[in-house]
Amino acid sequence: MKGKSIPLRIYSEYRNNVRVSLGKDFVILRIPFYVDSQRDKHIDFAQQWLDQLSATKPTALNKYDVEKYADQFTFSILGQYHFSTEVVEEDRQNGLIEMIDSSHLRITIPSQESLVSRKKMIRTLISRIVAKKFKPLVVERVNYWNNLFFKKEIANVALKYNATNWGSCSTSKNINLSTRALLLPLDVFDYIIVHELSHLLEMNHSPKFWAVVEKVMPNYEEKETWLIKNGSKLDF
Repeated sequence: MKGKSIPLRIYSEYRNNVRVSLGKDFVILRIPFYVDSQRDKHIDFAQQWLDQLSATKPTALNKYDVEKYADQFTFSILGQYHFSTEVVEEDRQNGLIEMIDSSHLRITIPSQESLVSRKKMIRTLISRIVAKKFKPLVVERVNYWNNLFFKKEIANVALKYNATNWGSCSTSKNINLSTRALLLPLDVFDYIIVHELSHLLEMNHSPKFWAVVEKVMPNYEEKETWLIKNGSKLDF
């Protein structure tokens, strides 16, 4: 598209129409297999579609900024634990992340990786190491709020990357939290925990559910407002 490089993946499928959609790491163009010879025409269509989208929603394509990661950058966990990170390239097959000291990470990635793959690899590596390091703290926070207000059985607490939500609670009493939530301030992170624990009482978003949330955290709407305003900016 005009003035910006956007990663694109093309799928030839048994279908009757052409479709463009926004994937997590790529714009996806789906075309009928029998018109594969007209691929350039459909790429032009995708470019026009993206130009129109960008004109109406200027930030819609920001997630495809493949130059997000510099050779050195910083990030914070729960607003309290600060990390400096350096990225180096080597002739190797797989990515590697090392904790040099308590606040310094080194990420080594294959030198031949594309910018899109580089972004995805760095995100995955950081997510894994912070999940391992902060899982005990997360379990401690979940247990704190559960013991204080809910006193319900929890089958498991899982911490892994999820791009579409901050957390979930299953009918099997599993509390799942995205590693992205670790980028939140501690008070907002606690709200995510309270939100998911409330589902142990009400497995829905009914007025009864929100009454449970409000009883535990009367100012929960402030946290919701913060998430709406800032949440989309937070990712590894």
